[in-house]
Amino acid sequence: MLINRTFEAVPLAPAYRSKMGKVTFQVSSFGNPQANHSAQELILSMLEKKAMEKQPETPDKITQAS
Repeated sequence: MLINRTFEAVPLAPAYRSKMGKVTFQVSSFGNPQANHSAQELILSMLEKKAMEKQPETPDKITQAS
């Protein structure tokens, strides 16, 4: 069953424009007041996961796998 949840996004900062040549970028940011984790927490957890994947195997891990 699909549940339709709606929330009102909260602007985090005023939008701004940046022009590069013929292209204009408009950047805006919004937050979800019902979120369980902040954007910073989500980014940190993704970086921690990547760091754990990149760690070389230690002799203990090799021994346990055998």
